[in-house]
Amino acid sequence: MAPFKRHAYDAVFKLKAVEYPWTLWIWTSDVKGAGTDAQVFLQIYGEFGKSDEMRMENNSDSFEQGQVDKFMIEMPDIGQLRKLRIWHEKRHPFAGWHLAKVTLQKTLTKEKYSFDCGRWLDINEDDNEIIREIPATGDLIPEPLPLIKYLVTICTGNISGSGTDASVFLNIIGDLGDTGERLMFMSKNNVNKFEKGNHDEFFVESVTLGQVRRVRVGHDGRGGGCGWFLDKVLVREEGQPESEAIEFPCDRWLDRNEDDGQIVRELVPAGEGLRLFNVNYHIAIKTGSINGASSDSKVFVKMYGERGDTCKILLMVSENDLSNYFETGRTDIFTIETFDIGKGGIQVASKG
Repeated sequence: MAPFKRHAYDAVFKLKAVEYPWTLWIWTSDVKGAGTDAQVFLQIYGEFGKSDEMRMENNSDSFEQGQVDKFMIEMPDIGQLRKLRIWHEKRHPFAGWHLAKVTLQKTLTKEKYSFDCGRWLDINEDDNEIIREIPATGDLIPEPLPLIKYLVTICTGNISGSGTDASVFLNIIGDLGDTGERLMFMSKNNVNKFEKGNHDEFFVESVTLGQVRRVRVGHDGRGGGCGWFLDKVLVREEGQPESEAIEFPCDRWLDRNEDDGQIVRELVPAGEGLRLFNVNYHIAIKTGSINGASSDSKVFVKMYGERGDTCKILLMVSENDLSNYFETGRTDIFTIETFDIGKGGIQVASKG
């Protein structure tokens, strides 16, 4: 993933909290083949919120077998730390990484947390995942949060053309945080995923989310006929009976050429009423008029408010139906449906 870079947008706002320095140590295991040359990312969750996603600069000698890599990072005050999510994005046979642990220490107070992993992030090892969530441990944590496997059932509709070959992702959101966007890569019951009428099952491993409140599901919009009619999503903890599953109905297209043109939807449990929880935010982004102001990159927004913040959201379908977005001197309008975050601000970034 290329780093985020700013472009000449007329309006870029973010509710910016004071950030504090931390020292971060990443310990690669001393087992054969443990090192990786992949780019490593992480995100940290606390009792008051979460950090932004952080990219760990990978020099040619970073993340080698048996090595400790030290980084200096900054985070807002998110209270006592709860968990860390760490991942890389290379899904090829030689990118695998065996992570021993991560340690974090706040520079000003010396409060210290450990995140013990001892597992592969590798498509050919363990559970074939390249993302790990790790609960915080240490003197400040009398009882670490448990690691849970969530069984997710994604039900594709049974109407003509309802299936998709696009890459589908899901984020499960609860009282204690979220899973982040997870690629639904390996169905445990179907070779061909998201076919008409399919009920595809996936495991999502996460530090406990507490009460599950919402799911955000979408696809990357790639490939011919990538439109998808999603019936519903079911979520339950592994080992729970099917009757305990939380149902998130959709019954809509995720298709640029159908319905409202959106390919990402945020769903709430059956019977709780979409209007009770979700609101539409209309975002107008005006690109500057200076030379070179336009961008062909993917553009993301992240909204911050009194009641929380959203995940990073890709702006894909313009409300005013303009074919080429973010052209010099032009205003593009987008609609995002999500929970009511209250008063706040917005961050805009692009991936080159």
